[in-house]
Amino acid sequence: MAHGVTVSRNLFGTTFYTLTGLHGLHVILGLVGLAALLVLARMGDFRRGPTAAIDCVSMYWHFVDVVWVLLFGIIYLGAIL
Repeated sequence: MAHGVTVSRNLFGTTFYTLTGLHGLHVILGLVGLAALLVLARMGDFRRGPTAAIDCVSMYWHFVDVVWVLLFGIIYLGAIL
């Protein structure tokens, strides 16, 4: 912001802050999911093996990984090519 990059200034600023905000939101949601798994583990819910909760949190993180790798490739590497 000290250099004049804001959401309303131009397409770069809008894209930068939107993607940064969405990334932060997804990381926070993932951490909430991991915290829920920690609580379930402390309560002994996983003694009989993996549950649907583990599968859901795992699929969420894998989805976020794939989306962000694709976005990185398109936005940053695509700009170089």
